[in-house]
Amino acid sequence: MIFGNTDSISIEIHHEPEGPEWIGFGRMCVYIQGNVLGDITENHCSLFHAVERIYEVSLQLDDLWDDRFIGHTPEEIFSWIDAVIYSGDIVDCQGRTERFDFLTNTGEQFDGFKSFVYCEPAGKVYVPFRNNNGQLFEPSCERSEFRTVAGNLQYWFKNETKR
Repeated sequence: MIFGNTDSISIEIHHEPEGPEWIGFGRMCVYIQGNVLGDITENHCSLFHAVERIYEVSLQLDDLWDDRFIGHTPEEIFSWIDAVIYSGDIVDCQGRTERFDFLTNTGEQFDGFKSFVYCEPAGKVYVPFRNNNGQLFEPSCERSEFRTVAGNLQYWFKNETKR
């Protein structure tokens, strides 16, 4: 199943239950402006955490900005968030940087990827991420598209896991 438009933002997800113990497992990736976040070929991944995180982000877009981002490139913003959350090289006295973490460590399909999310006030949603080769991608999409895709994904997934 694909939700959204791959030129903007879309999520490809395949629910692959092989028995009651595998409900909510499958394959998944996110396409943003033609960039692929995740490995759609990774089978039998838990999908719960990633689906929930995507939906949670869609509800918190207005809180995904920090004025310290003003005047900085997406690469600089990525590096700052990464340093605060994962390396401990920078201490965030406000203590709210974790909200920018996106799909890192949400399932095997995102192993080898580090992704963050932020949203300009009344602007676009940015999802900068590094793949397992260290290449940085800096895609973005419209808020309304992100919210629509996230809502449709969550609705579908809840119905799939009730079967």
